[in-house]
Amino acid sequence: MNYSVFPTLITEIENFITDDELKKIKNVINKNKNLLQKHETFGDNAKSTHQDDSRFLDSIPFIKPKISNVVAEYTDVCGFQTDHELTNSWFNIQKKDSILDKHTHPGAIISGALFIRADSKSSKLFFHNPNPMIYFTSMKKRNMYNYEWIYFNPKPKTLILFPAWLQHGANGTLNKSKDRTVVSFNYS
Repeated sequence: MNYSVFPTLITEIENFITDDELKKIKNVINKNKNLLQKHETFGDNAKSTHQDDSRFLDSIPFIKPKISNVVAEYTDVCGFQTDHELTNSWFNIQKKDSILDKHTHPGAIISGALFIRADSKSSKLFFHNPNPMIYFTSMKKRNMYNYEWIYFNPKPKTLILFPAWLQHGANGTLNKSKDRTVVSFNYS
């Protein structure tokens, strides 16, 4: 008998928001660009509104119930116990040749990324295998049991949910799009 042990669920929901909702979110982001500042997760040429107490989703309340509902579904499938409390939310804008360093979201249980602006030149979102020993193993062929990482191509209106402890970033690649824009959030 074979057992697939220790799986990690990442959920991708394309067209999570409508074109009208996307337009409204872009307008709110444009009005709040003055809150952008440098953040240690990004290299040069990128800024974020991230703070431990950031509440950007409060600025776009029409989207909060939709996010809350899919987070509840995700936690139910994963079996995670949460308070279903949005702990913080923010937006990031990456310019050309910026980088997103590998990181986690300590203190949260579920994290999410809602892509607002992205194109074929946007850096991919990589998730890294949480088993540190995988890097010391020689592979004859790649499969679901030995990937060092997987990635998602960012697409506007797409939401990605994942465990907050899962390392993610751009895997050392530079963003080549003009304004890769993401609304991110944490739930505990």
